[in-house]
Formats: sequence, structure tokens, C-alpha cells
Amino acid sequence: MKRFSQWLTPAHMVAYMSHPKHKGRGLTSQQEETAQQWLAQKNPQFLPPLLMMQIQDERLPKTMFMEEVVSSLSPASWWLLMGKKVAKEEPLPDGLIELMSRLHRLPTSSASIERLFSSFGLVQSKIRNQLGNEKAAKLVKCYRMLRSPTDDDWE
Repeated sequence: MKRFSQWLTPAHMVAYMSHPKHKGRGLTSQQEETAQQWLAQKNPQFLPPLLMMQIQDERLPKTMFMEEVVSSLSPASWWLLMGKKVAKEEPLPDGLIELMSRLHRLPTSSASIERLFSSFGLVQSKIRNQLGNEKAAKLVKCYRMLRSPTDDDWE
């Protein structure tokens, strides 16, 4: 649990709270408060729409909370669509949709960067420690590209 609390940042908590399916279920009240404070620091106007979404406020379109819609859209797409639907009557604060979209597009773990450092460890070992950082970086790039089944790792 100690490592989990070190890993879990307010941004992760806000992303979980703003997920249309999960809506922050399972977070402690302290975690919710931390997330809400973080969001309010970004922009105090961002907090009311998040809370409205969590309680499925009547001012929001009911169709956006249907199981078929929630399960078929990614959270980032859901927020983009919600922003467009709500904009006609009561627009969401500027920047909220962009923040939610970015939060839900972030990787959920640091596994890819850990693999990269592991590759650096293989290339720049004690035997090959005379390599400069620039050459080692080029070798790591070649190594990762050759081992990668797709080109997605380098975009």
C-alpha cells in the first residue's frame, strides 16, 4: 500500500473521479479532497462540472450516462462529446475539456520509461562504460526499435 500511495498523484485521482464509468468509486474521502483541491488550483470553475458529472446532475444529458454510451466511448471522447452537448445551454469552463482529455490520454503507469532505463542498463554496462551518453542513446534506440513489434514505441 505504501508504494501505491507514492505512485498515486492528485492527477490520477482526478482522472479516476472524472471517468464516466467509475466516477471515483472506491477513493477515500481524503483522496477525493486532495483531488478536488488539485483541480480547484488549476481553475476553481473546473470543480462544479466534475461534481455535477459524479452525481449525474439533471442539467447534464441523461443519454451521456447510458451504459452503452459510457462503455463504447473512451473517457477522453466522452468529455469531448459532453462539452459539445452542454455548450448549447451552459458551456463548461474554458480549458476543462482539454484538461480532462489530456488526463485520460496519459499513460497509467511508468512501465515504458522503466523499460527504457533497463535498456540503457544493458547497453551501458560496466563492460561498455566507456561509451558516451550520446552513443549509448543511439544504441538503445536501435535496440528498442529492433525488439519492438510495432512502431508505436517511437511516436
